[in-house]
Amino acid sequence: MKHITLALLCVILLVTPAAPQGTKEPPSLVIAGVTLQIGMLKEGVLAKLSRTCKLTEGSDNRFTIMRKFETDDFTFLGSITFTADKVSLVQKHWLLNNDTPSADDLADAIFAVVSHLEEINETVTELKTRTLRDAGFSAHEVIIRTGHRQVVIVKDMLGKNRIIQVDEYISAKPWNY
Repeated sequence: MKHITLALLCVILLVTPAAPQGTKEPPSLVIAGVTLQIGMLKEGVLAKLSRTCKLTEGSDNRFTIMRKFETDDFTFLGSITFTADKVSLVQKHWLLNNDTPSADDLADAIFAVVSHLEEINETVTELKTRTLRDAGFSAHEVIIRTGHRQVVIVKDMLGKNRIIQVDEYISAKPWNY
């Protein structure tokens, strides 16, 4: 199943159309109905997000974005980082169920990410895999890069509840290759 999913992803990415030449707007992502674009002012972004989201400030001017529910439950939607009071990094979490995702959930998330890249005419500039190992942690990653945009699919290899994450990032600086 893993090989079929990865092969399908590679085929879809290879047929993604090339980006048109010319000046492009800064990259953006939509989280909780709010379009977040690199370079936007911090004050306005936080005001818009706080209408529907719980924002928690962490270190280095990074805010966690959680969707508010009528109960005390929150769903992690992503994060946003500011540099000099402007958006410099945005993370969008594509798998929104808190349980271990099913194969259907994963397929839907991959389809959504690839469809999004296709819709905005992003050209894939790098596709790679790697295995991360540390004390008590082991994970497989698939990384898709398109300049200022990166998609990371992670499968945690340890523990009873194997975690699968699909996250998309945009950055003010191109990703280091």
